[in-house]
Amino acid sequence: MMEPVDHRPSSKPSVTTDLARRRVVVVGLGRAGGAAVRFLSGRGAQVVATDRRRADDLADVLAGLPKGVTIELGEHRLATFVEADLVVTSPGVPPIRELNEAVRHGVPVMDEAELASRFIEGTLLGVTGTNGKSTTTVLLGKLIETLGRPLFVGGNLGSALCDCLETEAAGPNGVVVAELSSFQLQRTQQLHPKVALFLNLSQDHLDRHADMDEYVAAKKRIFANQNETDFAVLNADDPLCRAMANDLRAQVAWFSVESSVSPGGYLDGDVMRLVLPGQDEVRLDRSLLRIPGRHNVANALAALVAAGLLGVDLREVAAVLSVFTGLPHRMEHVGSFMGLDFYNDSKATNVGSAVGSLSGLEQQFVLIAGGRHKGGSYEALARVLANRARAVVLLGEAAPIMAEELAGTVPLHRAETMDEAVVLASSLAVPGEAVVLSPACSSYDMFVDYRARGQAFRDAVAAVQGRAGTDEYRRVP
Repeated sequence: MMEPVDHRPSSKPSVTTDLARRRVVVVGLGRAGGAAVRFLSGRGAQVVATDRRRADDLADVLAGLPKGVTIELGEHRLATFVEADLVVTSPGVPPIRELNEAVRHGVPVMDEAELASRFIEGTLLGVTGTNGKSTTTVLLGKLIETLGRPLFVGGNLGSALCDCLETEAAGPNGVVVAELSSFQLQRTQQLHPKVALFLNLSQDHLDRHADMDEYVAAKKRIFANQNETDFAVLNADDPLCRAMANDLRAQVAWFSVESSVSPGGYLDGDVMRLVLPGQDEVRLDRSLLRIPGRHNVANALAALVAAGLLGVDLREVAAVLSVFTGLPHRMEHVGSFMGLDFYNDSKATNVGSAVGSLSGLEQQFVLIAGGRHKGGSYEALARVLANRARAVVLLGEAAPIMAEELAGTVPLHRAETMDEAVVLASSLAVPGEAVVLSPACSSYDMFVDYRARGQAFRDAVAAVQGRAGTDEYRRVP
């Protein structure tokens, strides 16, 4: 594991209040890096964009960059970093040597999200945790739309946070709802959400973070600049989240699907009960939710609590809940045929996310899992499979590791491609059951990202549906 970047205060004066003619280096030309380049260039900065990838791999991004930006590809040049006035990183950039050298030379280093947060004049809401961030972030945005204020929803999903800075949402009356990953939070210094949601915590990204302690510390930075006028929304069912409350300056509100909480929101039988400071209790029927699973009830409660704290009238949100069907690649129902249901949960890139999705499924299932191993244990997944799964089809680099840890739990099968995995899984399942892609691993061994993996699953399901009932298709006994 590489040495972490030092975030001690820089000896150089702050440059984020006046970017004109400042030499700013943007590291990594992904979605966030491109947004940072556009914003900085628009503010008159002398921008150097650097990426170790080649031009052929970045053609689309490079085509969208403003004129006048200096581009350095193929390698990072140390002189570029140490001679800068400011270095801005994309979330995916690890703590490379050049960043540490920049800090050693007194150059401030910050993530794109930190940069954006310094120019947001309106209300910032941050959503973090290991699982459920995107669903909660988007639903929270839908609820806040009812206020009629300028709104931006993005960050770690959708549009990068810098993209909001040229919109009314960044102005004094606006609201910005940001999904924030551990990579983004690790390099924050002044980011200050009015409402910070921490959904849950389990092992993830241990291929980049040195250990669980470093991962937790990065996540907890979402609260670092909050004060007594702010709110922290925490999961009362998660022991690690409960323990955080003792260290916070912000006012704490809770959500739970296991027990009653106050202030906050909780599930009481089939009713979601919301009890917030200075407000009458609101009761909403769970049947309003169209997103499946108990884990999504928790996500909805977190969003409802945060929205209520911001002034949303929770008595008037039934219409929002009843039309929100969730997000692509997150337990997305992609077909029903041969008596089987097919679910695309490609966004389950860690064990905790897969466990949450599968625990909320009411059917027995055949699981398709695997990809690139992220350093965690599969023990929690094994417990869910022992109770609910008919079989597991493994694919990708992690298949041998998963096979060893899941041995003796359920029947295990191997596949080389997504097409082969879907054919095999659908042959193993029996009518009334489900076939679920919930990989518990990242996608980068076989696919460019989880979206591409999810689309490959959709395509494979469509192909099986086309062959169902023909001589080409035979169910495995």
